[in-house]
Amino acid sequence: MLLGNVISMLGFYALAAQEGITFSVGRLSLDPILVRFLFITAGILLTLEGIIVSKIVLKITRLSVISIIFGFCSLNVPAIFLGLGYTLVAGVFAVIFGFLWLITVLAWLQRGE
Repeated sequence: MLLGNVISMLGFYALAAQEGITFSVGRLSLDPILVRFLFITAGILLTLEGIIVSKIVLKITRLSVISIIFGFCSLNVPAIFLGLGYTLVAGVFAVIFGFLWLITVLAWLQRGE
């Protein structure tokens, strides 16, 4: 799940900043826009797969899933605003989603999960 968060964060930042991540292997070269969308899609799919596997195999609660979603938002929403150049807004959203994530983590730790 953490790998999915980081990969999608890189994709969202690159998409918002209009900066490309170019992959070149021999004669094969991928367009930076395509690579951005591949990063975003792969990151979101890895995160969702982690949530689904954890929900089925580990039988995690709804509060844990909400905590994972807040953790995802605390990385990805500020990455979008940083890419757009809104550093103050990115900081505010990072603090808001970070505190929401911290509250949910403390809540499920207090419940003994």
